[in-house]
Amino acid sequence: MSKIVICIATFKRDEALSDLLESITKLHVEEDCSLRVIVVDNFGEGETDQVCSRWRCKGSLHIDYYVESRKGVAHVRNKALDELPEDVQFVAFLDDDETVSEGWLNEMFNGMEKYDADICNGPVIPLFPGHTPDWIRRGGFLARKVSLKSGDVRDEANTGNVFFKREILNDGSVRFDPDFGFSGGEDTDFFHQFYLKGKRIVWVEEAKVYEPVDDCRLSARWILRRVFQGVNVNNRLRLKNDSSLKLKILLIVKAILRFTQFLMGSLFLPMALFRKEWGVFIFSYLMRAGAGFYAVYGKEIKQYGA
Repeated sequence: MSKIVICIATFKRDEALSDLLESITKLHVEEDCSLRVIVVDNFGEGETDQVCSRWRCKGSLHIDYYVESRKGVAHVRNKALDELPEDVQFVAFLDDDETVSEGWLNEMFNGMEKYDADICNGPVIPLFPGHTPDWIRRGGFLARKVSLKSGDVRDEANTGNVFFKREILNDGSVRFDPDFGFSGGEDTDFFHQFYLKGKRIVWVEEAKVYEPVDDCRLSARWILRRVFQGVNVNNRLRLKNDSSLKLKILLIVKAILRFTQFLMGSLFLPMALFRKEWGVFIFSYLMRAGAGFYAVYGKEIKQYGA
């Protein structure tokens, strides 16, 4: 029998977590598979325990609930790894604001077998509310930009939609890095370490999960902050693996180039009065420039648990 554990890190998202657990109850699970869920809470003072208890009492899910007092999503995900039963064969991570499609688990299994994968990564589809501004839709700012097809090999993965063999964890040498616990990027780093160890990471387009877009994200300020944070994290990850002066100079030159692009683009800022997405595109170059300098000087942008 195949034993599977789905791990969920959560922080102050009880309603969204309940929606995720409900979607997990609707998964198509083969008779020769057993499924359990590990929820690790980085808050511990809300109703998350009661949410888990409600779904546990319905008898449709085996849920283990834990609290991680150390702040930061890396500690939370490491706690989930620490609590894995010894006999589990497959592990998944999902975010607490997502829902899974009914065939998600079968598609992950099929992808793992078909592409001889150790780790399968799939798409996260944003669900926009009806009142989403047109300029956000036109700009594609909140869409996950992944130009991959099923079977494509990757050198990284993310915990928003990932499924992997437990055996890759056996030597215990790879952990989620707490240095990225508030900024994000700890999952990219985690799975990249397995890639460096020769593990095969494959994209499975059919294994879809869905993420409702929260109203707080429907603003230029949030989008630009996310651009800054994303570039900052990517550069810090590069510097973690290569802290050479050559790379630092390269990142500074790239940041200067982005600032130059912003200055050139600023000539067209009056056009943003008619097309707001143009203004956001132009200012995104300024964010990329600042994020590059920030990373070189060892600064981070906090995103989680703050």
